[in-house]
Amino acid sequence: MSLGALLVVVSSLAFGTLALFARRSYEAGFDQISLLFVRFSLAVIFLGIVALVRRTRLPTGSEFKGLLFMGGLYVGQSYTFFAALKHVPASTVSLLLYLYPGIVTLGAVAIYQEKMNLPKWTALACAVIGSVFIVGVSGKGNATGIAFGVGTALFYSAYLLVGTKVLIDFPPLASSITVIGTDAVVYGCLVLVQGFQGPSNSIGWFWAAFLALIPTFVAISALLAGLEKIGPVATSTLAALEPLATATLSIAFLGEQLSLPQVLGGALILTAVVVLARSRQAVSSASN
Repeated sequence: MSLGALLVVVSSLAFGTLALFARRSYEAGFDQISLLFVRFSLAVIFLGIVALVRRTRLPTGSEFKGLLFMGGLYVGQSYTFFAALKHVPASTVSLLLYLYPGIVTLGAVAIYQEKMNLPKWTALACAVIGSVFIVGVSGKGNATGIAFGVGTALFYSAYLLVGTKVLIDFPPLASSITVIGTDAVVYGCLVLVQGFQGPSNSIGWFWAAFLALIPTFVAISALLAGLEKIGPVATSTLAALEPLATATLSIAFLGEQLSLPQVLGGALILTAVVVLARSRQAVSSASN
C-alpha cells in the first residue's frame, strides 16, 4: 500500500468516530453551532502548534484563496452532516454520505475529462440504488435528515474535486490549517450572532476535545495529504472503511440497529466503492 493510500485509510478510520463523538457532545448539552465552533477552534490550535514546531510555510495569494474556498465547502459539509445527525441515525447519515464516490466520479468526468467505462457506470448504478434503499426505509418525517445527508455528500464531493487542483505541490499541514481555520472563523461568527451554548457537565468538553482531535485534526490532515498524492477518485474509493467504522461504533455505543433494506443499501454503496477501486487498480496494472 502506498503512503497516499495509507493516509486515506487512517483518515477514514478517524472520520468513522465523528458521529459517535458528535452524538455524545449533543447529549452533554452542546448545540450544533457551538459544538462545530469548538471542534474547529481546538483543531486549528492543535495544527498551529505542529506548524510552529515544524516551521511550516503558510499559503499566500492564489493558494490562500483556493484553500479558503475549500474551507467554505467544508463548512457546508460539516453543517449538513451535524444537522442530519439530529434527524436520522448516525449509521444512515454515514451511508448517505457514501454517495460521494459516484458523485466524484461524475464530477471528474465532467470537469477533468476522466473516461467512463462499464465498471464505473456499474458502480454509479449501485450507489444510486443503494441510496434509494436507505432513503426508502428511513421513516416518515425524516425528509429533512435525508436531505441534509445527501447535501453532505454533495459538499464533500465538491471539496475533493476542488482539492485536486488546489492542493498541487502544497504542504498538507498548511492546507489543513487554512481549511480548518476558515471553518473556525465562520462558526465563530455564527456563535457571536446566536450565542454560545456549552455542555451542562464537564464530560461534554471531553467529548468535544476528542471530536476536535481524532475526526478533525487527524482525519482532515491525513485526508488532504492522501488526496494530494493519489487524487479524488482513488481517495473516495479507498475511504470505504469510514461507513463500516461508523456503523460498528453506532451499533456498539449508540444502540442503533440497521434494518435489512438499510444493510442492503449500504452493501450496494460499498460495492460501488469496491468496483471503482478495482477498476482503478486494473487501469494502473495495464499502464504498467
